[in-house]
Amino acid sequence: MIAAGWRLVGACVRGPAHEAKNQEGQDALAFGAEDGRAVAVVCDGAGSARHARAGSTRVSSMVASAFLAAPAASFDGVETFRALVLQAVDFARGSLLADGLDLEDCHATLVALVATPERTLLAHVGDGLAAVAPAAAWDDVVLSEPRNGEYANQTWFVTMEDWRDQLRVTEAPPLAEGGVAVAMTDGAMPFVISADGTALEPDFMGPVSRFLYSSDPEAAARALQGTLGSKDARRISGDDKTLIWIGREPAG
Repeated sequence: MIAAGWRLVGACVRGPAHEAKNQEGQDALAFGAEDGRAVAVVCDGAGSARHARAGSTRVSSMVASAFLAAPAASFDGVETFRALVLQAVDFARGSLLADGLDLEDCHATLVALVATPERTLLAHVGDGLAAVAPAAAWDDVVLSEPRNGEYANQTWFVTMEDWRDQLRVTEAPPLAEGGVAVAMTDGAMPFVISADGTALEPDFMGPVSRFLYSSDPEAAARALQGTLGSKDARRISGDDKTLIWIGREPAG
């Protein structure tokens, strides 16, 4: 979509591990633009949770809706944004409980990004990745990296009791014209992040960003969907793969 000075493209692909078992994917995404801000939210449902898809879908949609509807003052900095995130996630948790669901059955991570003309704000619980390349220099980025639990295959979820203690909020520079920000679940990370984990992979981000900037929204969405579902992507990771890409449109 192209709106409010932003270009946004998102895709969510079920991984081969779920396909092999004829199971639904557990990732979810929501994005949009309103009042000069671009919003991207991705969530990854826990494989062990019975209603992981419900958790990831509800959290991503309600958090994104809250960001789009919030007053501009909510994005003045880290503390006001943190307060908004806490409120939005609590509403999502309450909505799941109101439907009679146990939060432990709805475990989901959160990677959220709000881009404004003044700054870019990131909110993160658990694994996945958010990255901001203000001038599309892939080695000059602000990263919100995954955080796992005691073991590598454990992480944190917004449906846990102590989720507030795990919330990380980061402020990054605003995107210049041609700049890029991305939010993704962990399934998409292997081909987006550099081998040393300190930058974005130029062989992926460069071609993809050039195409997404130059294509009409429908073609861009199809291309990103095809990239995430390609044979190479499936070979690299059997997990679901979700990615939202945000670019800053030229003024006027």
